[in-house]
Amino acid sequence: MKENEKISLLSVAEWQQVRDKYHTRNKGMDPNIATEILFEVDEILKSLNVDYYLVCGTALGLHREGNFIEWDDEIDIEIYSEVFVPRLYELKKIFIEHGFITRETFRGDTSKMAVFKKGIKVAMGAIYDNGNGYRCDLAQKFPSKFYDKFETNPLGRRSYWFL
Repeated sequence: MKENEKISLLSVAEWQQVRDKYHTRNKGMDPNIATEILFEVDEILKSLNVDYYLVCGTALGLHREGNFIEWDDEIDIEIYSEVFVPRLYELKKIFIEHGFITRETFRGDTSKMAVFKKGIKVAMGAIYDNGNGYRCDLAQKFPSKFYDKFETNPLGRRSYWFL
């Protein structure tokens, strides 16, 4: 078993003891390494026909600065829950095969998974349709029309959907 797979299998308590070795919270990411990791995640998700959106600080930085915000400590991605939830464990397996450490939380329509590589954390969350014109995650809701009329923005010769 590879080291990243062993770490991915740690209990929550064990992970909390070692996680700072794999990601420094509250410290800005190296933009070159973050771009490299985003490209790799993009390739993996596109190869599986999984559409995603860059959100939160990642989207803000890309829109406002054309890059990551200097103090942002993770890459934020949302995936429709109807795509993400049924494939959560498949995605976990594939990211491990690509050398990532994975930490998933299954909680139905608001499931999430973080993947770590080279000190970069990519936080992937499910966003579900609440049936009333909104897409929701655990803490917030956005009009569904935002997902129908998304913007694209280039980063390093690639374009990304973002809200």
